[in-house]
Amino acid sequence: MIKNVVFDMGGVIAEWKPREIIARLLPQSERREWLYEHIMLSPEWGMMDKGEITNEQAAERLAASAGELAGEVLRVMRGWPAQMPLIEGTPKLMRRLKGRGLGVYILSNASDAFWQIGSVKPALALADGVLVSCETGLSKPDVRIYELFCERFSLKAEECLFTDDMAQNIEGAKKAGMRALLFEGPSALEKELITLGLLQPSQPKAF
Repeated sequence: MIKNVVFDMGGVIAEWKPREIIARLLPQSERREWLYEHIMLSPEWGMMDKGEITNEQAAERLAASAGELAGEVLRVMRGWPAQMPLIEGTPKLMRRLKGRGLGVYILSNASDAFWQIGSVKPALALADGVLVSCETGLSKPDVRIYELFCERFSLKAEECLFTDDMAQNIEGAKKAGMRALLFEGPSALEKELITLGLLQPSQPKAF
């Protein structure tokens, strides 16, 4: 029986579109694809998620190897947390789930900059617990982070439903014994939750 619903953050609660983030921060740059690869696909990005280095330490390391683009790298690294708008429908689902008596949690791969992402505050206020990968030394889809999550909040894996926008993270949750759904937008998730009996269909507004 599902008693808890666990949400990823980037791409589920707040938009995570790194190329668009870079374009907004550096609209005149002609090297945006290079910056995307240099930053978001770098070993440093994964190190941030595991808490091995901070966002600022990664910024300095990546800037040091970026030559004349060092300034642009720093602008992206220091500016990306403010460039993740809220996916409006997700907190609404979280609120409805809580109204049904279910636990609502967040499990995210993220650096220490997670706490600077202002758009996630409505979801944080609803969450019964939050676990960010940088605080654990682990990251999804490692089965151990899901196990640690359950241990941290005294939950049973088989009583948790996890949703994430990345298929590999869904598989990691399943290996840990959770039920898991690929997130394809709030409307699609709502339908899945209704099918599972976790939500009632929304009532149409009376006019």
